[in-house]
Amino acid sequence: MAYSITPRLIMAAALTRGWEVEETDPRHSFYTLKHSDGNRQWHIRNITSVKTSALSTIIADRKDLFFELCEPLDFPLPPTVLLEKSMSLDEDFLNAHGTVVVKPTNQAHGKGVSVGITSQTHLDTAVQFARSFSSRVMIQKHITGNDYRLLFVDNKLAAAAIRRPAFVIGDGERTIRELIEVENASQNRSKGYQATLTEIDTDAAERFLGKVMSSVPAYGEEVQAVGTANIGRGGVAIDVTDTIDPEIVAIGQGLVDHFGMGLCGVDIIIDEEGRPYVIEINTGPSLGLHEFPFEGKARDTPNAYLDWLAKP
Repeated sequence: MAYSITPRLIMAAALTRGWEVEETDPRHSFYTLKHSDGNRQWHIRNITSVKTSALSTIIADRKDLFFELCEPLDFPLPPTVLLEKSMSLDEDFLNAHGTVVVKPTNQAHGKGVSVGITSQTHLDTAVQFARSFSSRVMIQKHITGNDYRLLFVDNKLAAAAIRRPAFVIGDGERTIRELIEVENASQNRSKGYQATLTEIDTDAAERFLGKVMSSVPAYGEEVQAVGTANIGRGGVAIDVTDTIDPEIVAIGQGLVDHFGMGLCGVDIIIDEEGRPYVIEINTGPSLGLHEFPFEGKARDTPNAYLDWLAKP
């Protein structure tokens, strides 16, 4: 199996610097970089090296732990409840917030996530689906608005993007399901972050759209295909590094500083009234969405990463 786009970008940048690159285990995304000074080398898996602490990875990978650590602090979080194994949720939380999101607590890339839940029946189904990935389940108020990914390298902002959920454009003839198949056949998309865009997740689209998948959108009509803006589910990125509100950056910077994370992706949604909500963090962030944004300027995040890696 070939390396995904992030390690490929890092290895290419290293070679340009005159560093040596050893592809030690492509199947598991391991490789070694040797500095041109001949004295230093780093063993890396995807983007994770010894400079990323095990503790920070645990905090980022455990959504429930991250939430519980942030809750006593002054970070804006969505209203949230955590369900232990076999616990069920009464209707009070759903009634109070109208629409909720259900997530397993130990997954990434949108796995096991259900969005736009508005009924108890759908909530029970979503909880059961999330529990197929994790016994502990997180339920949050569904925040709609601009979904930001902030990339911090060496404890400072390297790039920022707004992520949009995967979508298709109607041609007046094909169903949404067929349009997704056509889009996924594009050379720009592939499974598992192998290309500049990831394939639209058809299972996620089925859960999000249901019977609407068989409808035929009008010519030029844009249809959102999945509920989350996750790049791993086919979403796209719009670079906003030069225009992002400094107050949003300050929230991300506060998280990175508090947890001592030199490399971190911070996900923040700004709702329709301009209120920020921290959604999650990622200590193994993808660089592809910043190097190949759907719109906007490409950011040289691989070299920012190598600068940080080589920093004493």
